[in-house]
Amino acid sequence: MLEASALAEQIRSGTISPSEAIETAIGRAKIVDASHNILVADTFEQARAQAANVPTDGLLAGVPILMKDLGGPVEGEPAPNGNKVFRDSGRTHSITGAVGRRLREAGSISLGRSHSPEFGSGNCPATAETEAFGLSLNPWDTSRTPMGSSGGSSVAVATGVVPAAHATDGGGSIRMPASACGIVGFKASRGRVSNAPFPTPWGGGVVEGAVTRTVRDAALMLDVLAGAEPGDDFSAAPLDGSFLSQIDVEPGALRVGALDRLDYASVAPECIDAVKEVLTQLEGLGHRVDADAHPEPLERLDYLFDYIRVIRVAGASLLEDLAGELGRPWTADDVEDGTWQNYQRGLKVSATDYAASLGRLHSFTQNTVSWWSEYDILVTPTLGTPPPSNRWLIEGDDRQRRDRLGATMPFTAQFNVTGQPAVSLPLHWTDDGLPIGIQLVAAPGREDVLLRLSAQLETAHPWQHHYRRLEMG
Repeated sequence: MLEASALAEQIRSGTISPSEAIETAIGRAKIVDASHNILVADTFEQARAQAANVPTDGLLAGVPILMKDLGGPVEGEPAPNGNKVFRDSGRTHSITGAVGRRLREAGSISLGRSHSPEFGSGNCPATAETEAFGLSLNPWDTSRTPMGSSGGSSVAVATGVVPAAHATDGGGSIRMPASACGIVGFKASRGRVSNAPFPTPWGGGVVEGAVTRTVRDAALMLDVLAGAEPGDDFSAAPLDGSFLSQIDVEPGALRVGALDRLDYASVAPECIDAVKEVLTQLEGLGHRVDADAHPEPLERLDYLFDYIRVIRVAGASLLEDLAGELGRPWTADDVEDGTWQNYQRGLKVSATDYAASLGRLHSFTQNTVSWWSEYDILVTPTLGTPPPSNRWLIEGDDRQRRDRLGATMPFTAQFNVTGQPAVSLPLHWTDDGLPIGIQLVAAPGREDVLLRLSAQLETAHPWQHHYRRLEMG
C-alpha cells in the first residue's frame, strides 16, 4: 500500500484512477474484515459512485480511507456507535461535521465505519471489542487486542487496507491502538481540529484526527483536518506554513526529558527498555537528554479522578440526548454494562462537583505544561504493557475492568487534559514480534517540533520493513 501522499499524486497524474484505487482497497477490506473484524458497516457502493466523480486536485484526491464509528459525522453514513439497538435500527448520521466535510473536500473516499467501543465507553473505552460487533483482532498476534478506541481504523492502516483512517482521541484512543498495531498515531493540540458543529467532548479532552503508517501522512492529514470553524469553543494558533513542510525541517538540538516509571502503575520491562533505546537514539542524533527530567504533576494520579468525573457527565449527557432518537429512556438491556455504570454515575454528579473538577484539571494543566518552558520533548512509553490478550480488558466486574485499564494506559490521558500534541511512533518491537509504541509530547501548539523530530527518527530508524509480515492478499 502506497502512502496517502504518494497515492494521491499517482491519481492526480493519471497513473492510477480513483476507481482502481477504490476497487483495490475494497478487495483488501473484505479480506481483512473477514479475518480481523475491522468494519461495523461498509459503504462500498457509495465509494464506487464517489470514485467515478471525485475531483482529483485535492490533497487526498481519490485516496481510500475509513471513518471511525465515533465522531466525524457524514450525513447518511451508518452511525451505530457500537450499540446493538442502533445497529438493529440502521441509524445514520443526520449532518456532516467539519471533519467529514474537510475529508470529502480533500478528495478522500470512505469505505465505511471502523470498529470502536460503544459510545466511546462500553465495557472498555480503550478497545474495539463490543457486544454488538464482536472483537477486532491485532494484526501482529490475533490472540491480542489492537486496543482502541480507534482499533478498527488502526488495524486497517497496519494491514494496508487504507493508508490513513479517521480516528479520535479522548484518553489515548489514537495513540494506544497505534502503539498496539505498529503505526503512527498523532494527537493534535486542543482546538487544532474543529469538532463543529458540536462542542469539544469531555471538557475539551477529545481531539479528532487520523492514524497513518508514516509521519509524512500524519502531517498530510493534519493539513487536511486542521483549522477553526466559526463559534468553536477552542482554537489553536495556526502554524506558519503547512504541517507537511515541517517534516523537511531539521529539529535542531532539542532538550528531552523522559518518564518511564510511575509509583501508581507497574510498567512492563519491554516498555521501559523501549524508552531507554529511544533515548540512546536521540542522544545519537545530537539531542540533549535528561532521562530523569519530567513534569512533577505526572507522578500523581489525582487528575484522573476529576477527568473520569467529566467523562461520565459527558457520557450521561450524550445518552440523554440520544434517548430522543431512541424514543424512550435507555435501559440496562440496551447497552453494555460499562456504558450503563458510567451513565448512572454521570447522572449523579452535581453541577458544583463538576465545576470543581474542571477547576482542578485547569490547575493540573497549568502546573504540567510549565515544564515545557525548559524542555522541548517528553518521551514515555505509549502503553504500560504490550497489547493485552483479547477480552482481558472487557471481562470481569466494573472494578476489575477499571484496574486492568489503568495498568495498560498510564501515560496517555494526561495529555488530553493538558491539550498538548502527542504522537505514538512504532520505534520498538519485542523479541516475539509485538510493537511497542513510544510517545513523544510537545508543548501546546507545537506540532511543528513534534513532526520535525518524528520525521528525523523515522529516517534514522525506519519501521516500514516490519509491515512485510502483514501482507494479507
